[in-house]
Amino acid sequence: KKGQGTEDEPSPPSAATRSPAGGLRSSLRVVTPRGLRRSHNTQFSPDTSPRIDDEIPGAHFAAHIIATVGGAERDGLNRECFERLPGHDDGDGGDVRLNLHGMKLDDEAVRSIMEKLPRVANVVAIDLGHNSFHADGAKAIGEHMPSCHCLKSVTLRDNALGAYGIKGVVADLGEWSSLRALSLVNMKLGDEGVCLVADQLPGCGLLQILDLQLNGIGDAGVEVLARQVPSCKTLADLRLDHNEIGDKGAMDLSVMAQSCHAGQSSLEHLSFHQTNRLSKEMIESLGKM
Repeated sequence: KKGQGTEDEPSPPSAATRSPAGGLRSSLRVVTPRGLRRSHNTQFSPDTSPRIDDEIPGAHFAAHIIATVGGAERDGLNRECFERLPGHDDGDGGDVRLNLHGMKLDDEAVRSIMEKLPRVANVVAIDLGHNSFHADGAKAIGEHMPSCHCLKSVTLRDNALGAYGIKGVVADLGEWSSLRALSLVNMKLGDEGVCLVADQLPGCGLLQILDLQLNGIGDAGVEVLARQVPSCKTLADLRLDHNEIGDKGAMDLSVMAQSCHAGQSSLEHLSFHQTNRLSKEMIESLGKM
């Protein structure tokens, strides 16, 4: 649920929605201030991942985290921070999610974690949301993520990195070879920051979900984003709710959505509701599309 620190990343579109060629069908669902348009039956539901026990391989990595962040109050990390993902067996090879949301990790802690993370083969998702790191920690994430070949889902939400900080994160975004879902919610990106993200999208060969809600994104940022999204052929779900999108941005997104639907893009879900910059006329126009 939005606003809660333990929100799991939504699941990628199921295999049932894929075309025989392996790509996602280009049916498109658009959520605008007027509501849902071009409905599609694909659902993106959150994981309800259970906690797992200490003996799960990869949980030994928690000892390194404890040593990094210090403090006896974090002794429970070896039990609490690893969550088994559904759909995998209970054997030693099960994929897990590393949940470090809201742990007050600073730049030094994040760098130490990122230096060790590539050694843990079965961590496929990490949540670093709502922590205390800044530009140096963000740079460490950008430097080491390309070496994390199993990571499919990355959550960085609720870290106020701004454009300066996000630059370090996404500098080599196209080299995050297994990335499927990226959450950058509420990070004060603004137009400058979202442009930095957008410019990396053509190189993201597997990215399916991009969440950019609550970032103060206006028409200038949307213009660049709308130009780059069609080049990310695997992107199925783009979330821009609660931003500062005006009439021009809404029109750019509308044109982009139509282009993606007509072309070979995988885009199925585009949302930009809850924005207070749209005129009544634009809202009515969107409602007729």
